[in-house]
Amino acid sequence: MEEFLRFKRFITPLFIHVLFWIGTIASVISGAVMLVTAIAGPRGQPGLALAGVLYIVLGPIVARLYCELLMVVFSIHDAVRDIRNHLLNQRP
Repeated sequence: MEEFLRFKRFITPLFIHVLFWIGTIASVISGAVMLVTAIAGPRGQPGLALAGVLYIVLGPIVARLYCELLMVVFSIHDAVRDIRNHLLNQRP
């Protein structure tokens, strides 16, 4: 609990995982809506259908890349903290 209150332990990585799943679900749902709209429309709309497929396929990939970039910042922080602790423990 002390680590949490002193900001020594971050809770943001957990939120980043949640953000990934929200982004993935949102892209799949919006892609499916585009597909249904393209198919059910009065005239076939191949552009909208293609956009729907791209949202379904590329949306989760883009969400994953974005979340991984955010996680890199926390990985760098952990590595720097470990280096600092190692250097502090080696002092004579």
